[in-house]
Order: sequence, then C-alpha cells, then structure tokens
Amino acid sequence: MLFFAFYLIMPILPFYLKEIFNTPNSLIGIILACYTVAALTIRPFAGYLLDAMARKPLYVATFFFFVLFFGGYIVSISLFMVIIVRALQGLMFGIVTVAGNTVVIDIMPSERRGEGLGYYGLANNIAMAFGPMVGLFLHDFSLSTLSSPSLFSQALLVSSSPLACALNKNHLSSVRLSLSTVSSSSKASLLDWHCLCSLSLMASHPPISPSMLKSLISLFQVVYSSPSWLLA
Repeated sequence: MLFFAFYLIMPILPFYLKEIFNTPNSLIGIILACYTVAALTIRPFAGYLLDAMARKPLYVATFFFFVLFFGGYIVSISLFMVIIVRALQGLMFGIVTVAGNTVVIDIMPSERRGEGLGYYGLANNIAMAFGPMVGLFLHDFSLSTLSSPSLFSQALLVSSSPLACALNKNHLSSVRLSLSTVSSSSKASLLDWHCLCSLSLMASHPPISPSMLKSLISLFQVVYSSPSWLLA
C-alpha cells in the first residue's frame, strides 16, 4: 500500500503543478526529480540507522511521516511549499523502503527467505502496475475540481491503512500467533510454505483480520492437499 500511494500521485502531480501553479515544464521535471534525489541521498545513511537503532520503531516512525507528508500537499499554498514537502517525503520514502525490506528479511524463515522476498517484490510490482492507472482515472474523474485536496487525501487514506495495522500491537500478535500455530501443526511441505510465506506478508501490510487469516490458511491447506493440485 505504501508503493500504491506513491504511484497513485506520480502521474497526476505534473498535471497538478501545471494547472494549479502554472509551473514551467522544466521546473516540473526538477520538482519530480527532487523526490528521487532525496531518497537516493538518504538511503546509505538509512542502512546505518537500521543497524544502530531498533528497526521496527524506525520503520513505523518513518512510515508515519511519509503518510503525514501527503497532507502537506493538501495545505501547500505555494510552489515552494510543494517542493519542500516533495523533498521531505522523498527522504522518508528512502528510509521506509530500506527499513521495510530489512524487516521483511528479519521475519522470513531463513530456508525460504528468497521466496518470501519474491512475494514481497511481487506486491510492489502490482502497485506499480495499478497505481498510475488508478491515479489517472481519479484525475479524469475529478478534473473539474482538481484544486480540491481530494486526490492527495485519497493517497493519504490509502497509505494510512497499513500504518494503522503496524501500530495495532494486538492485531500483529494475533496474526503471529495464528501463523506459529499453523506452522507447528503442519508438515512444512513445499506447498504449505508457499501458503505461509504469502499470507505472512499479507498480514504485515494490508488490513486483514486474524480470523480472516486463519480462514485463508485453512482454505489454502485444503486446496493444496488435493492430489489434483499436487500433480498440476
């Protein structure tokens, strides 16, 4: 959801800068590039911070500020404010992406770590595929009211949902308990680990309830235990 919110506003930001602030095309390119430059600048230091500090609190803190800066677009009344918000959000994006990859590596079983990272990367690629499309659809849908903060508030709402899950300790502990229960009772076959790795990643980011998670695990176990699926 973090990457989805990022790709959601990426295609509509040039239209916003052009139509609201009458920004020249060359300056639009610089404003868009300052986000990436800020992320690239902070990433070498992000690795040091993750080794020197607790990883999960750092991840949650930078995620919080990343979400908060979507509200900065809403209250920006000048092009200079947009540039500052864009650069600061780029810094937070650089840290939170490095921290997210590190946390995922920490929670993955060592024998299935490569597979788990593959599922994690797949989720990011799905966001890359659908985020710009949804953003352009929202731009066309609200073209007459582009000056309103609706587009950025939607990105704020989308990025807030995984943050709420990360802050809900009861939710995370219940999810981990259900995963550990299923893991200990299963035979740890290849197909079981496919199920557990993908569902554990689902539990870390989108808002999925523990009861729903247990139902999905049971469903996957029944399906994958069928001989027809094993031979497929």
